[in-house]
Parts: sequence; C-alpha cells; structure tokens
Amino acid sequence: MRNRGVGVVFAVLAACLATTLIAPQTANTVGPPGMAIGYAAAAMIMWRRCSGMNHRERVAWRFVAGGLGLIFIGIMIVGILETLSPDGAPAFGFADAFFLSAYVMLLIGLGLMPQMSGKLNRRFRLLVDGVIGGVSIGVILWMFEIRDLIDANPAAPISHRIIASAYPIVDLAAIVVVTIVLVRRSEFRFDPRLMLFAAAASLQAVADIAYLTAIGRSFEESQPLFPLLLLAVIAFVGTAALVQRQPRPREYADRGVSLLLMMAPYGAAALMIGLLMFEVASGSFTANTRLLLFGTLLVGVLVIVRQTVSIRENRELVEAQRGALVSSISHELRTPLTAMVGFLDLLDDPEVGPSFSEGEKAELISTVHSQTTYLSRIVHDLVMLARGNLDLMEFEMGWVNVSDLVRSSVASSDEGRKEIVIDVEDEFFAFVDADRVQQIIVNLLSNAARYGGDKILVSARAEGSTLHLEVHDNGPGVPKKYELTIWERFERGPNRLNAIVPGSGIGLAIVRAIVEGHGGSASCGQSEPLGGACFTVTIPGSVSETLPSTEQSPPPLRSVS
Repeated sequence: MRNRGVGVVFAVLAACLATTLIAPQTANTVGPPGMAIGYAAAAMIMWRRCSGMNHRERVAWRFVAGGLGLIFIGIMIVGILETLSPDGAPAFGFADAFFLSAYVMLLIGLGLMPQMSGKLNRRFRLLVDGVIGGVSIGVILWMFEIRDLIDANPAAPISHRIIASAYPIVDLAAIVVVTIVLVRRSEFRFDPRLMLFAAAASLQAVADIAYLTAIGRSFEESQPLFPLLLLAVIAFVGTAALVQRQPRPREYADRGVSLLLMMAPYGAAALMIGLLMFEVASGSFTANTRLLLFGTLLVGVLVIVRQTVSIRENRELVEAQRGALVSSISHELRTPLTAMVGFLDLLDDPEVGPSFSEGEKAELISTVHSQTTYLSRIVHDLVMLARGNLDLMEFEMGWVNVSDLVRSSVASSDEGRKEIVIDVEDEFFAFVDADRVQQIIVNLLSNAARYGGDKILVSARAEGSTLHLEVHDNGPGVPKKYELTIWERFERGPNRLNAIVPGSGIGLAIVRAIVEGHGGSASCGQSEPLGGACFTVTIPGSVSETLPSTEQSPPPLRSVS
C-alpha cells in the first residue's frame, strides 16, 4: 500500500512534467502544485520510512526531510501571495527565508550521514570544505555569469539582490558536500540514495541560477525552469522512497578521502585567488576585484576555522596514541609481572614458602630473575617504540629447543580461556633470541585472542635451515587491503576506528621489528585449517636438528642497524 502511494506521487509528478514540456504556457499553472505535492510527499515519506533506523542515521535523514518540508512551506507561501496579493508574489521575498533555511538543514543532514561516521570535528571539516568550495565557485560564476543576470534589472531592490546572490553559494556548497559524501570511501558500498540526492541538488542549482534573471519581477513574470525543478522533485521523492534501502557494508571500513576529491574545493579557491592576483596586477580596482577580495577573505576565515578544528583533532589523536601506548605498556608488562608476583608470593607465603627445598627456591629465584631481565627488555622496546626507534632493538642469540620455547610461550601468554592447539614437529633447535621469539608468540597469541575466534593453532616447523612459526585463528580474518599495513605502529586494520574492540596497534609492529632483527620476515594471510587469519614468521638459516655438540657462545649484544 505504501509503495502504491509512492507510485501515485511519481505518476502525478510525471504528468506535471509532461504537461510543462508539451504545453509550456501552462507551466505557471501546473508547476507549483506539482512541486508542492512532490516536496510534501518526499518529506512525509522520508520522515516515516527512516523511523526504524538507528539514531544517528534517523536524525540525518530527518534533517533532510525537514529541509524538504521547509521548501514545501515556501512554495505554499508563494502560492498564497500569488493568489491574494494584487501584484502577485515577488520573485524574491519572505518565502526565500524558508528556502534558504531548507538548504541549511539539508547540509546538516548530509554532514550527519553514516558515510561521514567519525567525530564531530571530521564532519564539521566536511561542511567547511563544502562552504569553501561553494563560496569559491560562486564568486567565480558571479564574475563571469551571475552578475550579468542580476544586473539585467538594475531597479531591483537591494534585498532581492542579496537573497539572489545567496542561492548560488548554498546550491554549490550542497553539491560539493553531497559529492564528497557520495564518492568518499566508507564502510558502505555505493549508495543510490545519495546519487539521487546529488542529482536533485544539481538540477535545483541550475534552475536557481537561471532564476536569477527574475530579480525585480513578480513570480508569474519570472518563468522558472519548471521542467528542471520537477525533475529535482522527482529525484527527491526517489531518495525518500529508497531511504530504507541501506547500502551493503564493505568488508572493511575505510573513511579516507582521495586527494583529488580533497583538492576540488581548494582548487576552486586557488583559482579565485589567482584571479584576484591578476586583477590587482592589472592595476584596476573594479567591482570584480572587490568581490574577489571579499571571497578570498571569507575563504581565509573559513580555512582558519578549519585548521583550528584540525589542530584540536590532532591533539585528540595525540591523546589517543598516548592512551594506546599506556594500554600497550600494560599489555606487554602483564605477563612477566604476573609471573614475578606469583613466584614471589609463593616464596613469601608463611605456609608454602618453608616447604620449598633450597634447589626449588633457587629455581624460583632464577625464574624471577629471568622475568626481570625480560621485563627490562620490554620496557626498553616500549621506550624505543615511543621514539619510533624500533630498528635499534638489541638481541642475544643462542640455541634453544623450539618445542620447549613454543610451549613455554603459550603457557605464559595468559590466553588459557581460548582453545589453543600446539603443533610442533619432532624436536629441533633454532639459533634465535629466545626471549624475543617468546615475545613474538605471545603477541601473536594475544592478537588472535583479541580479533579472532575461540580456537587458536600454534605451529612450528623446520624447512631446511629455515624456522617457520604460524599462529592461526578461526575469526573473520584480515581483509587483503590491510595485510601489509597492519604491521605499522598504531595500525589496527579494519578495527582502527572501532573503539569497542580493544587494542593499541603496536604488538605487530614489535613482532615485525623482532623478526627483521633475526633476518626474517613476517606476513599475514588466510588460515587454511581454521579459516580465519594466519600470521607467519620465517627466520632463515637458524635451524639444526640436533643441539650442536660443541658449545657455541652467543655473540655479544647487537642491534638491527
């Protein structure tokens, strides 16, 4: 039934459009009622159909619906004045307050769209970019086209001129913003609702600019481009009809904006400034020069506002990274500290402590000492991480039993709540830094526990003289787009903007630095046995089937660089 009502609205609008095209002399009679019906229907349909959406998207679309409702009110005011006033409704007047307010509401709604998911600062910068583009393009169009249209009737009141000059700016700002929202990469695929919205805004902008010739005339004499206006209404009704059909989500969230798209509004601003410089260099100070100067000053103020918001956003980013570092420190230090405190509590317990033999006490103290050394190295790594100097990491190499190393790493990982399967080939040895490799395994296990499912597989094998370590999980995996970038500091792949999923994004950066310090490589792909993610560490030239018979003294401390 609801779709039948939308079909009736489309049929009425199509009939009005056909009438204005076939019999242009009836446009002033058929056009306004058709537009009123269309905007009223679009506002009501959109308002009702977005009621079941989540709060954020519902608010965005209801701002858009409110803007369409204001346009309907403006059309009705024009119709009433046209009917009751002896002189008819003026082409520009009281009703334009509703029309211009409608544009503001449409811009706010666009800025709140889920495609602009992010903090308020980011959405505000989008709107400022749109206004900068609208002002710049509007000033340029004014110089070469709009001024001639407005000056066609020099007797027009100044209020009409001011109102008329506002339309190109808000029209173009809306087009810039909707274009950015439409084509910017987000967690959603292509959105036909925004495509129809952009088409409607473009048609409306062309009709508004052509309407500037009506300054000083009555509405009846202005002869608006009703075919374009009705096409815009049809596009708005189409947007309302599709408002419930949300686009399919992408497999990953990417809210970046291409460089070309970011440069679009500022390219127009640069062209405007270039025209101003040309005017000044020519030695003339005409009305065009004053207009360019005003536009440049206004854009300058907007850029300052935008940069102020960007500075605030950067400060928030620094605070977030600082919090991530603190989170990373607590994550990295938890395992050795837990072991140290547990062993020391055992030794200090008045009931359990005396029952230990001297050999057992010495073993516990030795374990605490090794954990203290391990803890000291982790703190050193975190300091280098904060400074961005992971390449200066130092290593102590020695032969180690790989099976024992893997099992002890799993035991110390504090991921006992997960189902962890260990798959290690027959006993073999590797010439590595045991503490560092333990750090690799613990970090990969923590990563699998946080982002993967409830099953984890840790495997180690030797291929020739190369050591292969793998950690598999049965989670959603890592999108191919992030298989290379997740190894960077503070990079969390598809979860980088998801505050619900914990993590600091530095564990894999430390893993890569350790692996490269061993002359190896780290990679990520899809797990064949579990179907989730598979993190692979390869260290060449480090494997022996038996422990060398002659004792090999490890080389002194060395660094990657």
